[in-house]
Amino acid sequence: KRGWLANILVSVVFTFGTWLTFERLLMIHLP
Repeated sequence: KRGWLANILVSVVFTFGTWLTFERLLMIHLP
């Protein structure tokens, strides 16, 4: 049973993906 490990991996991937998206939007909007 790897429920907790899967949850950690999903959280890390989701957070990293969200941060990359935010950084991309910020870079686009900055002059």
